[in-house]
Amino acid sequence: MQPTKISQGKILLSRVESAEALSISVSSLDRLISKGELKARKLGDRVLIEPEELERFARRGVRLGCHRSTKDAAANGRSQSGAL
Repeated sequence: MQPTKISQGKILLSRVESAEALSISVSSLDRLISKGELKARKLGDRVLIEPEELERFARRGVRLGCHRSTKDAAANGRSQSGAL
């Protein structure tokens, strides 16, 4: 099996490596893990993520929760471009 760009041949990636691969902050990565949107493994005191899990997450296109959906905005009587 050919290593992906994300893994660069590694089996598990650190939180920092994973956040960099997804172009998000480590705190956003931690939030995704705590919400169960991204699976991680605990090895001693380290949190590690499989490269395949990052690829699965990226393909799924989950939003980070920083924007409200059009449905949520409409329910509150605001357009999507309106203030939150």
